[in-house]
Amino acid sequence: MLLEGWSATGRARIIQVAVAGRWEESRSVDMPADAASARSLVRGAGPADADVAVEFEWLGHPLVFVGARRRQGLAGELADFEESVVHVAALDPTDPALALSALAGGPPAELDHVELGAANAWQSVGPLRLWTHGEDRAPRAVAARLRDHPALARCVVPVALEVAFRRPRECWIGVEVSEPSTDRHVAAASTIETALTRLLAIPR
Repeated sequence: MLLEGWSATGRARIIQVAVAGRWEESRSVDMPADAASARSLVRGAGPADADVAVEFEWLGHPLVFVGARRRQGLAGELADFEESVVHVAALDPTDPALALSALAGGPPAELDHVELGAANAWQSVGPLRLWTHGEDRAPRAVAARLRDHPALARCVVPVALEVAFRRPRECWIGVEVSEPSTDRHVAAASTIETALTRLLAIPR
């Protein structure tokens, strides 16, 4: 639903890795990338106990990205996560759903939350949580929420709606919902409200 009318044709792609959600400090490789480059990217991110996440990103407007976080304390996860990144690099998929399943270790399940955030500046600008699993959503609330977060309403970088899942790994897909203007990226509440309403109408 979020990708209706979207196409990967002609888009540059990257794989990027970040520690502790600091995408502002991410390291990346351009696609296509070989297995050695993908392994080096993951291994260079941090020690075994580091909070490491990887995203596959299609550049251009609208920006689209999928990502997954390495699980902590699970036997074999270091190698399994690395192989998932190598696998998605080898696939170099045009379908975000396929890339998400490859990184997550299987089809994503158990919707956890939906957020609005600044692409590759999620922490520094600050996300806006729009819905959390188990909560009822107040209709037509996005406009008021955006007014309380002006740095996202008119942002220095693209603004994305991110849908996060709990299993098999913590994983997510993000789609740009802002439009570039002269000096900012403008997030329209009506566009976000429509996307959120349609998304949460899907059985989960």
